[in-house]
Amino acid sequence: AESEPEPPSDRPKVPEKYSPLGIKMPTSTPEVVTIEGIHIYGKYQDLIRRITKVVRKFPRLWIEKDTPIDVPEEDQMRIPLVEGWQTQLKPARSYPLSQKDRAVLDSTFGALHNLKRMGWNNRPTPFTHPIFVVWRKVNGVEKGRVVIDMRQLNRVTVPDAYPLPLQSDIVGELRGKKYITAIDAASFFYQFRVYPPHQDRFTLVSPRGL
Repeated sequence: AESEPEPPSDRPKVPEKYSPLGIKMPTSTPEVVTIEGIHIYGKYQDLIRRITKVVRKFPRLWIEKDTPIDVPEEDQMRIPLVEGWQTQLKPARSYPLSQKDRAVLDSTFGALHNLKRMGWNNRPTPFTHPIFVVWRKVNGVEKGRVVIDMRQLNRVTVPDAYPLPLQSDIVGELRGKKYITAIDAASFFYQFRVYPPHQDRFTLVSPRGL
């Protein structure tokens, strides 16, 4: 005997929609995009106007600048190495890239050079980290992303046991809150300054050079 079809669900089907951060959200949520490119989601026009006013008050926060974040040297990123790291480090060679991958590499690193967040290394260094490109589909469009293989540096870096919060604790802190704000710094890895004597520890090797 054939099985009877399941009865239709009473729950309405919510269309899939993704925010710029890749977060799935229902299309029933009103969205406003400011001229600065800020996405504001909400039902209350008065609140949207107030948030937009705050955005306009700080226009320099929303533009790409050719300078990294101004951090005092004593607070800049440092990479402490374990004792005897010189005997543990194995310099790496550049990974081969297809023409498709090379185009992504040139576009990504070219933009970073233009923004003065990356420079050429013309000094001897024992550090070389190869790169490769990973591909994934975003809203049906295939996009490539440059990934740095820093396993060799991780092996000789002093571990940092700073306790990060659990996801459950973060969700618990949000419970009962009326408003939630998410701020994502654009390419923040390339904005934070590295302590000058440690900068060569981030030397990359690719078909473009060091």
